[in-house]
Amino acid sequence: MIGFASPGLAVAGALCVAVPVLVHLMLRRRRRPYEWAAMDLLREAIRRVERRRRLERWLLLAVRCLVVALAAGAIAGPFIGAAVASGRRARTLAIVVDDGAASNERLQDGTALSVSVAAARAMVDGLAPGDRVAIVRSTRPGDGAGEPGSMDVSGSVRRLDALSSSEVAGDLAAAIATACTVLAHPEADGTARELFVASAMREGSVRAFAALPAVRGEDAPIRVSVMPTPAATGDNVRISSIRAERPAGATSDAAPVVKVVVERDRGDAAVTRTVRVLGPNLASPGERVVTLSPGERAREIAVPVVERAGIGDAARARPCAVIATIEADAQPIDDTRATVLAASERIRAVIVDRRTFDGAGIDRLSQGDWIARALAPSDPPAVDIVLMDPASFDARSCATADLVVVAQPHVLGDAQWRVLAAFVERGGSCIVLPAARERVHPWTRAMRDVLGMPWPASVDASDLPVPAPVEAVRRESGVLSAIMAELPQLAGAVDVSRTIRVEVAPTDASVVLSAPGAGPVVMQWSPAGARGSVTLFAVAMDPAWTTIPLKPFMVPLWQEIAAEARRRAGSGLQATVGSVALIDRPGIAELRPVDFDGAPLVGVRSVPVGAGGRTVAAFDRAGTYEMVDSRGDPRGAFAVTVEPAAASVRPSDPERASTWLSTVGTVMGSGAEREGNESTSTDEGPATAIAAWMLVACLAMAVLESVLARRFSHARPSGSGPVHATVRIAAGRAA
Repeated sequence: MIGFASPGLAVAGALCVAVPVLVHLMLRRRRRPYEWAAMDLLREAIRRVERRRRLERWLLLAVRCLVVALAAGAIAGPFIGAAVASGRRARTLAIVVDDGAASNERLQDGTALSVSVAAARAMVDGLAPGDRVAIVRSTRPGDGAGEPGSMDVSGSVRRLDALSSSEVAGDLAAAIATACTVLAHPEADGTARELFVASAMREGSVRAFAALPAVRGEDAPIRVSVMPTPAATGDNVRISSIRAERPAGATSDAAPVVKVVVERDRGDAAVTRTVRVLGPNLASPGERVVTLSPGERAREIAVPVVERAGIGDAARARPCAVIATIEADAQPIDDTRATVLAASERIRAVIVDRRTFDGAGIDRLSQGDWIARALAPSDPPAVDIVLMDPASFDARSCATADLVVVAQPHVLGDAQWRVLAAFVERGGSCIVLPAARERVHPWTRAMRDVLGMPWPASVDASDLPVPAPVEAVRRESGVLSAIMAELPQLAGAVDVSRTIRVEVAPTDASVVLSAPGAGPVVMQWSPAGARGSVTLFAVAMDPAWTTIPLKPFMVPLWQEIAAEARRRAGSGLQATVGSVALIDRPGIAELRPVDFDGAPLVGVRSVPVGAGGRTVAAFDRAGTYEMVDSRGDPRGAFAVTVEPAAASVRPSDPERASTWLSTVGTVMGSGAEREGNESTSTDEGPATAIAAWMLVACLAMAVLESVLARRFSHARPSGSGPVHATVRIAAGRAA
């Protein structure tokens, strides 16, 4: 199929050939004939040569038009010559470039992104005139969703050269879906549709091989090719989490505890890393060497740190940043991780319970009294406790609370349950226990509908025929993780006599404590979209239900619940790269990037905070930020981290990747293999040869036109030629 790169130029070229002919035909001058004496003799002489002269004029006109046509063909040869010579169809090429967090991987020849860009440029350089190409980025797959392929190949090259690795999680599946949308555009009809994936295909990019769109259309299937997978060299160890906290109930001068989890992302050999913990409020960097044995996946270590002396009560009362780093390896962006050490303010707990006046004996204490004594076992108390009647509980009660304990849930109204849901959504910790003296508990329905409890619970309390012992479910994180080693001894002497049965498997990740034969005792979960947590006790803190209040287990249990509440409260001061954060601190106007020492970073833009406390843009870099109010005063630190799964450089399974891409079209292998095996070569040799031959023919026709124009002019010396002979005959002379 022969096509024109610009139909307008084609029409203009045709007019260049046709206009002189039309002008000649339209402007021929017609004179009025006049008879004179020798007219008959001239008519007879002209009639003899008129036929031959007419043929000469038309032949000369055809040669001149052919000169113009060949000149235009020589100019347009690169556009139409290749199609004529090779018989190939035009191509619509969609290139997906992986510029996500995993593309920061260090390779021998640069980074994973530089290898991807080089492979993409090779594909663009192989395009022939008339082909279309579109560039889709994995970090911004929606940018090219509404546009078809562009004919500006040089513009695509400039766009590739401008790409840089991002710390945002790349969405390769969404980018491929966008590329399929481009290939399905009407402008791609009748062309060879091709998809090229420029990615190292690491696990951080494929993200568990999310579902791809199935493309229909057997008449023009999509041909899919992937760049050759670069070899993975070297181990990669990352900091998967960091947790900095003060011990529950500790005084303001207590040394913080920093726990760092070092995780292996690639490799199996023994590796050793030095973990350094820094921060603007720390006296000196804390260091700890950690070694992962062959095959060991992760290890948690505690790094001792000391806060600087004399930093002042104002600075100590603000949240400060703590940063953990290890030596750089194959993936540099996961070797640093920051968190926020909460201020040294006391924990504030609100206990919603009705006061009783049945006596002062220990067996007559209310559930709220048991919990208050466990949270503040010493005098003076280290935790601020507010005992509140359920009728007085409202949104103002939660405004400054870190922990809300509901000991009388059966008397709460719908509005009060919604207040609890909002409290949990912004990072609060809510603990709900059944009322000790109630046999029917209809509030379990509100737990499911408002607080997102994922399992059904019975309405009636069940008495066990034989008390069941309490067992701890071993968890690597979450509530009670800090006392996991002591749990068998602490919970071994505790049993359960009455419970509200919840239909959840004992192996469920939300179960913290369980009792064989009685079911789960303590469960913890986070509702969808919430930063806080909900903890449900299936037993009341009452001797008629369980012996927990009468055992030493009561104090460490509720102390760890308070510590978890502090950690949850600090979660509002952290976000991941690519997300929009909700700052629950009033009056914050912007987040200013700072370095390890708290000094402002020059040349890095701040992130404004809107009126609702939400940042106006997503974070595009990891690090620490300083929260600043409208007057420019600092209000504490904010940490932004890279999602570990998004930065993973562990190689994916090639066979699974090929099967994954086969849902889009026919997988052709790597780009190099495709270029070697495809019969539709993009060599421009035939096009150039046709243009050269047209130019030679144009010059030949120009020379021929000059010869014919001189020949057909019949210019001879005076007195010769048929006209003069006719005149002589007409004058009566001898020829």
